[in-house]
Amino acid sequence: DRERRLESQLEALRAAELAEHRNGITFRALERDAQTNRAILETLLKRARETQISGELTPTNVQVVDTAEVPLSPIRPQKRVILVLAAVLGALSSLGLAFALEFGRDRIRSVDEIRTGLGLRSLGMVPLEAIAPSGDHNTSQQFSESIRTVRSNVLSLVAKDAMPSSLLVTSSNVGEGKTTVACSLAIALADVTRLAEGNGNGMVPRVLIVDADLRAPRVHTVMGVPQGPGLAELIEGTVPVVEAVRPCKVPGLCVLPAGMAKANAADALGSPAFKRVLRSLNQLFDIVVIDSPPILAVSDASVIAREGPPVLMVIGADKTGLRSARAALDQMHGPGTRILGVVLNRVSVQQHPYYYSPYYRKEHQEYYGQGTRVRAT
Repeated sequence: DRERRLESQLEALRAAELAEHRNGITFRALERDAQTNRAILETLLKRARETQISGELTPTNVQVVDTAEVPLSPIRPQKRVILVLAAVLGALSSLGLAFALEFGRDRIRSVDEIRTGLGLRSLGMVPLEAIAPSGDHNTSQQFSESIRTVRSNVLSLVAKDAMPSSLLVTSSNVGEGKTTVACSLAIALADVTRLAEGNGNGMVPRVLIVDADLRAPRVHTVMGVPQGPGLAELIEGTVPVVEAVRPCKVPGLCVLPAGMAKANAADALGSPAFKRVLRSLNQLFDIVVIDSPPILAVSDASVIAREGPPVLMVIGADKTGLRSARAALDQMHGPGTRILGVVLNRVSVQQHPYYYSPYYRKEHQEYYGQGTRVRAT
């Protein structure tokens, strides 16, 4: 029994020794952690003291410049800025209005401006109206009388010399109504031929309207004929004249449409072939009215004018400016070019009541009859 007690005590001592050994290991680990934490704390305290000392030694850059005061007025809206901006915008608006008025003043509205501004004679004023498609000239009496006035002025001017075999109708820009005037004038000239036949004055003159605007042809649409074959094919020599020239609904009037141009329009109209075609047409017809492209758009009109036909220039009322018209005339000036005169087209009857007074008043409308009105072109 004693031996067993001693063995038990020995085992207990061994267990206590092992526990003490383990506790010693843990103690040494905790002691190392404590030393480390102590070192960190000392470092932090040292830096804190250094920061405190440097803050006391370094002067600050912030200083009070002005003490805050209570404002006596709101900061917005800024009335002075608004007034200045309003003055600037008002001045710019005034300048813009002045430019707009000057631009509007530059536009041609009357025959007096044609005489004084361009130095050309006026051949007549045509109201804002157009011939109907397919050559039907059942238009109002105002329009018909205006075209007859243009016809009379043209014939009186050319009668001083010899009757021209051709007449070139053009304009400064697109949209001034040159095709309408050209077709209407051709119809009016054909009316003269019927009067001559009825009076027994001999052979009836033959009139031809030629669409020389190969880039944007419109005569075939107005006169109601196919576009081709026409002038382009005659210049190319692919068709004879009898196949290109077509009759229309107006007696005594034939139409030569533009055709389907393959070559450059300016080259085609400036070629010797075009000169031969024009000479041939002048021999076949008494009067050839040529509808050419606008002067400032392309050079085709000036190319045709070099062949010698008198030029009738169409100006859109309240559309064409004096500068634009003068530039067109400068481009047309050349050897052999003769400007016959100007037709002021698309004139508002309300703005020229005295010019149209016999036909403008209601009491005359019943006497003259009402024609079919169509959109101006």
